[in-house]
Amino acid sequence: MRLFLPAIFLAIFCATHSAIARTTISHQFTLIGHSKYPADFTHFAYVNPEAPKGGTLKLATTLNFDSLNPFNNRGVAPPYIHDTHARLMVRSADENYSLYGYVAEQLEYPDDYSWVIFHIHPKARLSDGQSITASDVAFTLDRLKTEASPFFRNLYKNTSAEVLSPKKVRFTFATPGPKAIALSAYMPVLSKTYWEKRSLDDKLTEPPVHSGPLRPGKFIKGQSIVYERVKDYWGADLPVNKGRYNFDAIRVDVYRDQHAAAEAFKAGLYDLRYEQDASQWPDGSKRSDSQKSDKKLPDKKKDRIRHKTLLLEYPPGMAGLVFNTRLDKFRDLRVRKALTLLFDFEWINQKLLHSNYQRTVSFFSYTALQAKEPPDKDELSLLQPVKAHLKDSVYGYPELPPVTKGDGNNRDNQRKAINLLKEAGWVLQKGAMKHHKTGERLTISVLSDDHSQERLLVPFRKMLGNIGIDLDVQTVDKSQFRKRIKQFDFEVANWHFWHSLFPGSEQLHTYSSKAAHQPGSGNIAGIQDPAIDYLLGKLVNCQSYNELIPVGRSLDRILRSHYYLIPKWHTRQLHILYWNRIEHPDQKSLYWHSHNDWWYRTG
Repeated sequence: MRLFLPAIFLAIFCATHSAIARTTISHQFTLIGHSKYPADFTHFAYVNPEAPKGGTLKLATTLNFDSLNPFNNRGVAPPYIHDTHARLMVRSADENYSLYGYVAEQLEYPDDYSWVIFHIHPKARLSDGQSITASDVAFTLDRLKTEASPFFRNLYKNTSAEVLSPKKVRFTFATPGPKAIALSAYMPVLSKTYWEKRSLDDKLTEPPVHSGPLRPGKFIKGQSIVYERVKDYWGADLPVNKGRYNFDAIRVDVYRDQHAAAEAFKAGLYDLRYEQDASQWPDGSKRSDSQKSDKKLPDKKKDRIRHKTLLLEYPPGMAGLVFNTRLDKFRDLRVRKALTLLFDFEWINQKLLHSNYQRTVSFFSYTALQAKEPPDKDELSLLQPVKAHLKDSVYGYPELPPVTKGDGNNRDNQRKAINLLKEAGWVLQKGAMKHHKTGERLTISVLSDDHSQERLLVPFRKMLGNIGIDLDVQTVDKSQFRKRIKQFDFEVANWHFWHSLFPGSEQLHTYSSKAAHQPGSGNIAGIQDPAIDYLLGKLVNCQSYNELIPVGRSLDRILRSHYYLIPKWHTRQLHILYWNRIEHPDQKSLYWHSHNDWWYRTG
């Protein structure tokens, strides 16, 4: 017995020691690879830590906003409103997926990622002067799960919170994984005192108590908003904020459309513009900075407007013309594939886009998740349980958009499209494509919020017209566009699917069968596919990026095989036009760009 008792104590000690050894406490959390910045870093490498404070940055938007609440679908929130809400941790823009301490100065988690403890910074406080506590964090999670938009509800539905002390809160996950920790770490922090008397589902027209370095100032619905820098902000000198948020104020004005906004920029009414129209890029646009060479500008303005090109490392996602498969005419895959065959990207790129774009072929371009070859053994094993739901083509090379010579002669694809439509019951009768049983004419209406798309879709309209299909483009303002998208009130939508570098539970919001029936969800195509649902279930449980790769590739090849959209194009270059009254740090490539790194020119 004397020998037995020490053995018990030794076993307990070893188990306890092992449990402690399996717990990590850190200033950062990384999903892919290793973090760049050590615990004693002073600022991000892509900012100027000595940037002066002051001045007003003027920006433009075509978004007709009417609410200061970005967490629900009842209204339209203005751009950059999320800068008024501090997050537990923030991502660096020069790494693929690393987060660093902000409201939470540290996090603590076990090797199985089943929970995470956030240690709240002792100086963290809200705009009303109250200290940010673990109760505020736990309250925020609860409200996002129960009152926010479907996106937030889906994001955090499997997460629960427990207050351990005034400055420590534990999140526990029903579906453990590193992505669950990352999503929790990136959560904004709300004031419990302020929001417990209100609903997160309400519109908001008065500035709330906030936690971020900017606060909403003057707000005129549908016209303008001013964000004011918090002069005594508690977190101004944190490494994640040093050299950032340099303007005393940021004013955002609403313009009718991009043309009006472009003219206002030339007139000097605002300071910085992301120029998507390739015809407006200056000669030598691949240089990091150059003088704007638009001949429409007076010479004195040419000297004062500058151009910067930034290489974006963040994957472009998938932009396209998305079919609403809830509608009978788009339920048949053969119809969707036929219409894709008639879209001549090469001609559009050469004649209208100055050959500055590339065709988007994958939902996960430029990542290891992009399917390029037939399924390997890991994918084949993964797909075995849903083999009955898969087309034979899934087991070959992944589907690619059709390629033309770019000379406007698309007869081969036109012939293939007509045959596919015939198989689906649509025949050409007296110059009109009609369903052979119902007599219904095949027409297509594209919903867009960008007038420039009308010009870019002219060749598509012509090609469709050649086989008796009418194409109508409805361009509405951004608020109306968002409203109709949320209600699935469209036939085909000009849309962009973004994805995380480490896709996880947020993909349920975009591709799951359940989301297809949730107004306001990201599943605007109405995707309802058991194989995709199965892969999404695997996706949310991946414990590492290597484990994620076969799941992502399988999801990519299946989505592409269904032709849920006509893929459009992308460029990895961000073209920024700006007036010389503002300056920027030395940045050549980042995962995303932020005007908060810039400053007002002095002297």
